[in-house]
Amino acid sequence: MATPIGHCLVGATLYLALSRADRPATDWKSAVVCTLSAGAADLDFLAGAALGEWSRFHQGVSHSLVVALAFGLVMACLPVKSLGSWMRRAGVFSTLYVSHLVLDVLTADARPPYGIPILWPLWTGHVRAPFSLFPTVRRETLALILSPANWIGAGVELLILGLPLVGAVLYRRSRRR
Repeated sequence: MATPIGHCLVGATLYLALSRADRPATDWKSAVVCTLSAGAADLDFLAGAALGEWSRFHQGVSHSLVVALAFGLVMACLPVKSLGSWMRRAGVFSTLYVSHLVLDVLTADARPPYGIPILWPLWTGHVRAPFSLFPTVRRETLALILSPANWIGAGVELLILGLPLVGAVLYRRSRRR
């Protein structure tokens, strides 16, 4: 599954691209909330970490479209003015969450169950892409989390996902003029 770096890069890119043109995107609190929302599906790590098994609950129902929709509906209650109306905020926050699922599907998976249950509860099978755009990231122990292999994975994400972020920044600047 992708690293928090990759998820945050996509979250920041989507925030800049989806915030309304007639409202400034310079509200750093809104930017942080949106950026972190792209990683919200990985909050399932907290329950596992509390038990000493980081990945115990990972790749569960938190990695489904139903939870993405529910997340968007709940988060739309936050007054993020740069995102517009409640309905638009629900769409943006759901999109941020879905971006997480897309990145995870495109990342090599090193442990079963391979993939994510994106269609839960309609189908309990796990989905993964037939190819991997990003290398696997190991999370079983703190030593593995901080391993050089994971830093390589984060570097690949930075290279691939950093370019769209730069493009979004340049696009946003051109819209302001």
